[in-house]
Amino acid sequence: DLCTEDRMRVKQLVEKLAQMGMEKDQLHTKLIKERCKYEETLLFLQQEHQRVLKERSYLDHTQNNTHMQSIQLSSDNEHNACGRSPLQSVPMTVAPEMGCPAQP
Repeated sequence: DLCTEDRMRVKQLVEKLAQMGMEKDQLHTKLIKERCKYEETLLFLQQEHQRVLKERSYLDHTQNNTHMQSIQLSSDNEHNACGRSPLQSVPMTVAPEMGCPAQP
């Protein structure tokens, strides 16, 4: 018992409701896709972060080893093959007139 005007109004509301339902479904699909993309990006960044931490740890370890080797080489250079310090490896004679060591 609706008049023509009311029937048109009901028809328009039903059409608008159907359109909004489709838009809702499209937005929901878009949200799911964006969430998946976000999660993939987050996973990649977490893996990249772990890789960078491992690389940093490796570099720190390498730097420490290099530093220790440098210290060892420096210590080794202080002694020649005969086990004498650099000062002991230079031959010295005593200058009798001065009473002190002199180089030849």
